[in-house]
Amino acid sequence: MNMEAGGEAVLVTFARDGSEARVFDPLVDGELLRFTVAGNGKMTDSATGSNWDVITGECLWGAMKGACLTKRPDKMASRNPRKALTT
Repeated sequence: MNMEAGGEAVLVTFARDGSEARVFDPLVDGELLRFTVAGNGKMTDSATGSNWDVITGECLWGAMKGACLTKRPDKMASRNPRKALTT
């Protein structure tokens, strides 16, 4: 989920089963990336079409292969983090 928190862009991702959530900084080399769900625990950035892992934030293939999103501090107090954010 491309979001904003405290006036800053953040990316919130979820494990396939919704049991884990991660928060990343969507800036890579000064460029703000927007992401869409690609399925199977992956996401795609709209700028390059590169494929990223939703839990590690690592780019697995594409123009940005090897890049990693910076993890942001997070605290999710829910047994189902996806449901907590989307309801």
